[in-house]
Amino acid sequence: MRRLLILAGALLALAGSPALAQTGQDAATNVSRPSPPPEIEPRNALEQAFLRALHEEDARPAFRRLFLTSYVALAIAERAPDAPPRIITLRSGRPTALIFTSGGRAAEVMGAQAPVLMLTGRQALQRVRDTNVVINVNLAPALTLEPEDIEAMLSMPDESPAPPTGSVEPVDPRLAGPTQ
Repeated sequence: MRRLLILAGALLALAGSPALAQTGQDAATNVSRPSPPPEIEPRNALEQAFLRALHEEDARPAFRRLFLTSYVALAIAERAPDAPPRIITLRSGRPTALIFTSGGRAAEVMGAQAPVLMLTGRQALQRVRDTNVVINVNLAPALTLEPEDIEAMLSMPDESPAPPTGSVEPVDPRLAGPTQ
């Protein structure tokens, strides 16, 4: 599985999208170059696992499992539950979908008004399985997944909590409270 951890914001490559681009000046040559973002301060268990996976190769399988069951923010093209994923084109010319480790991270990078859909990581990857994905673009760490990486993650056992099974006891209408 080919995975690239992007630490220096090499994906700041959104042509014409200043909200998703950062640059810095090289004083010696006066040439613009990407300014690496600082490493995030984790805000949730998924981000803690992401940072551990960045620094400890043995922690990567646990991060992948947690990603698949955690709620993440999928950037979408418009505010509608059935909207297609937002696709950007990187400098490499590759169309790429964006997933963030939380709604807050999505707002931090794309702005508070950017439409996102909160899904489990597995659900988000199923919606973008035929394209490249960047998890936490313009943040450090970020992770790039190619379609074969996505398929490898989706082939992992589903460890989502199972819905309750068995019969549901009917509620006595007299105990349900007042009707309206």
